[in-house]
Amino acid sequence: MKKTLAIILAVATVLSFASGCGSPSGVADPSPSASSSVDSPVNPSGSENIELPQVTLSWYLVWNGSSATAPDDIANNPVADAIREKLGITFDFQYATSAESDLLNTIFASGDLPDMINSAYWGGLDPTTMIFKKAAKEGQLYAFNDVIDQFPNVKRSLTEGVSKDFREFDLEDPAFSGNLYILPWQTVLTQEDTYNPAVSIFAREDILNELGVKPNSVTTSEEIYELLLKIKNGNFKDANGNAVIPSGCWSNGWPVDLLFNSYSNIGFATGYSLENGRYTLNSMTENMDKSTLFMRKLISQGLLDPECFRQTDSVAREKLANGTIAVLPSMFSINDSFFPITLYMDHPEMRYVPLGPIMDGNGTYYMPGQVNLAGRAGTPCNVITKACKNPLSALAFLDFSATPEGQKLLYYGIEGVHHTLVDGQPRLTEEWLDIYNNDKKRLYDDGLCSSYTWAVALDCRSSVFGEASPGASVNEVDPDYALITQMYPLVFKDGIRITYLASGYPNKDDIDALVMQAANLDLIQSAYFANSDEEALKIINGIRDQLIKGGINDFLDYINEQTRGRDDILT
Repeated sequence: MKKTLAIILAVATVLSFASGCGSPSGVADPSPSASSSVDSPVNPSGSENIELPQVTLSWYLVWNGSSATAPDDIANNPVADAIREKLGITFDFQYATSAESDLLNTIFASGDLPDMINSAYWGGLDPTTMIFKKAAKEGQLYAFNDVIDQFPNVKRSLTEGVSKDFREFDLEDPAFSGNLYILPWQTVLTQEDTYNPAVSIFAREDILNELGVKPNSVTTSEEIYELLLKIKNGNFKDANGNAVIPSGCWSNGWPVDLLFNSYSNIGFATGYSLENGRYTLNSMTENMDKSTLFMRKLISQGLLDPECFRQTDSVAREKLANGTIAVLPSMFSINDSFFPITLYMDHPEMRYVPLGPIMDGNGTYYMPGQVNLAGRAGTPCNVITKACKNPLSALAFLDFSATPEGQKLLYYGIEGVHHTLVDGQPRLTEEWLDIYNNDKKRLYDDGLCSSYTWAVALDCRSSVFGEASPGASVNEVDPDYALITQMYPLVFKDGIRITYLASGYPNKDDIDALVMQAANLDLIQSAYFANSDEEALKIINGIRDQLIKGGINDFLDYINEQTRGRDDILT
């Protein structure tokens, strides 16, 4: 099965990892209301009036790296015990170790379905979105519209915290014939609860110091290239005394495309750009050529780990735990969860610090996850499959997770053990705040901020609990997080994403299939590994020829006609 290039490769996993503890440790609440309390306008859990059986539900988290917050004993820890006591549910988690779109295709093709699946649902032409829509049309997902009124918070999560166009065209896709299949994840109750994922490009501080390079002096992809050349020629070592690799990433290529941020359109992950006054597909733009040749330059000159596109999670972690990768595209909270319990324990001097800000292809300092609609413009999601042993139990947990009571359990654990109430707000005890800050593994093993949070919608921690993450109200703001969010502050825009203007095109299904076929990850990466620039561009032009033969120019004419006279188009 061929891999397809998710148009929003970086954003997908970037946002997924915001689930564990929301803001990273030490990040202060943006501006909580002093009068906030656990009592809020969020409805009580719908499970209160439903008789639920004891049941074990299998739940597949289809995100690379999703095992990072897994408890050692999934079924038996304080949070799991509390879930079982309240709702009768024991979870059996599975975690992705291969490309998300490939894995989803395999799951649905096999017919051996888990009870629940969590993955990306970014809307539009995003590959995983299209896989879920296909599964829904084929009857492989559970339609919950007939029981939705029993679960008031699930019902609210379909309309609150999501953008109008996403709701109309993706959550309520007309092809679903009025059925509801998709449950948003990682939405927020108020804009105050919106999380800045703090995506950036990081470099080992000791290497920068030895080179005399200031982090803020690197502001473009070409300046990253110049830094990588210096690193290659500097004979730097990792924690084991082996030569460093100038740049790399986490598993399966995530998020290596941040390296060519200066040739990217960082917006709403639509797959479109405005070039010379006309909207076109990103794959048809000059920036596509530039980004391809940039990646080829890195690989051909030994500046990028050639294994990074296919490496497993365990292989990536081994390299990073040893500081083998000198320059790392990543997200602050992932670094904050991983390095303090690995590399930094013996080598604090190898701390990864943010470079930049790095300019994008539009000349603005944007990174994925920074630009938002008023309401999520696509979300990660949970779905319940047709094989689910008890769909009402699954919905009850999702409903419970969207309440202050549920979020207090999932993030703060057991009252009197992990937290106490201070002026009605949950606050970790001194012991567990120290564990939160210094021993994430023990935190996860007790179930706090762990896999169970992958159900949370209508996140209300800032607006209701008065802190964006446990300890944020008392911990000092981490200086790296503060710097990244200053470089890349959240931006909110109003408008309609261009992908939704295509809904009336007569041959839209054919065009969607054509774009998916042309966005073949193996093919695009083969251009990165080409023997010459000419060969690389020949591959990219071959993709364009395929699109043109399939009628993409007529489609783009239609799209541009739909945008005529409008000033609210978002790409």
